[in-house]
Amino acid sequence: MTLKPYIQKTFLLVLAAGSVFTLPAMTREEAQKAAAKGNTAAMLELARMAYDSYDFEQAVDALDTYRTKMRGKEMAADVETLLERAELGASMLDRVEKVQIIDSIEADLDGFYDYFSLTLPCGTLTDGDIVTRVLSPQWVVDHGKPEVDAPVFVTEDGDVMLWTAKGNNESTNNSIWMLERLADGTWDGPTEILNSGKVFDDAEGGEVFAPFLMSDGVTLYFAAKGSGSLGGYDVFITRRDEDGTFLQPQNIGMPYNSPANDYLFAIDELAGIGWWATDRNSTPGKVTIYRFVPSDLRVNYSPDTPGLAGLASLSAGVTATQEPGADYKAILDNLDRLHTTDDAIYAPDFRFALPGGVVYTSLDDFRNPGARRLMQTYLDSVDKASIDRQELEDLRRSYHRGNLAVKQEILNREKALLETDARLQSMANEVVKAEVGTRAY
Repeated sequence: MTLKPYIQKTFLLVLAAGSVFTLPAMTREEAQKAAAKGNTAAMLELARMAYDSYDFEQAVDALDTYRTKMRGKEMAADVETLLERAELGASMLDRVEKVQIIDSIEADLDGFYDYFSLTLPCGTLTDGDIVTRVLSPQWVVDHGKPEVDAPVFVTEDGDVMLWTAKGNNESTNNSIWMLERLADGTWDGPTEILNSGKVFDDAEGGEVFAPFLMSDGVTLYFAAKGSGSLGGYDVFITRRDEDGTFLQPQNIGMPYNSPANDYLFAIDELAGIGWWATDRNSTPGKVTIYRFVPSDLRVNYSPDTPGLAGLASLSAGVTATQEPGADYKAILDNLDRLHTTDDAIYAPDFRFALPGGVVYTSLDDFRNPGARRLMQTYLDSVDKASIDRQELEDLRRSYHRGNLAVKQEILNREKALLETDARLQSMANEVVKAEVGTRAY
């Protein structure tokens, strides 16, 4: 699945019959004046502007007036959806969680989950290769090789994997899948545990994305978009019942969700830090990743809190959410300390999956000397590619700061990295081929 930012189509009204009416660009004040004079196009644009600025009650009023004026006529195709979202937004704005945000960073949408620096006991977020390498050949024959969406969540012990992918039916939605390793080392599944039909009661529409299972093995966070989300993707929570099934998911509300896309939510209980990613307040193709202080007990702002919309949307800034005089250095230092401990005690040299559910974590695991040498070359190439990606990111930052001279260099490096990724995949395949003949799977 390719993620695309949710883009509001401002000033372009698509009617039910498919015709398009373009409204001249205007300010919100101009839209209010035009709407007051009975201009129905301005009413609809005013509703969109109010919705985007978290003035959900005005959005509902403008849409109600628009629908009354348009009774018996063709209305814009998205009116009912926008009204549902505005009403949902109004209810969410009454229960905005009071959360302390530590800091934020902007990252590329592609691979943004790498910035979720979880400690190892809380699991890892990785790409889809780890799934496709452990699927049994018979399962692939029966079901087809799935197009696994990244990130894949893997528990600390590596015995459970969660990800999203299309199902094996003709519906357009996708599902959250789970693989569990059995005591004999084989894998049970994959098993479909949740789809957007259960989230939104809509078997045909919607998508789910980016599952994250808490260390209790019960609490599952994920993103979903559909008829019941505020905008694009929203973050939802569900819990596993005693029989192993997951209960009806619930939207976790604001400030985590917004009219934009909110992609991934994770809590590291060991470090006492949470992360979530959103493309609100971000440049196109980027996401903002917020780090925050999680709380066992949800405390909401009072609905009459001054500047509540700014706190809910985070347009008021990170510092507006922080307690006066708060110092988060101790939390961040503790995270660094835990990562140092992870590197010394928990962290494997690498994770390399082979057919049959086997995962190697060091060069000593390889029985074939040739495969071991190929793996070392592969690891060296991965390290070099990582440096190249960092240099590319530095060039992109330079470009966004106004250094347009690096544009061609950026394009050249992007092309080179695409070729590198293809070469790395080929190298990994060669490692597998060299080793599989040595082991009995």
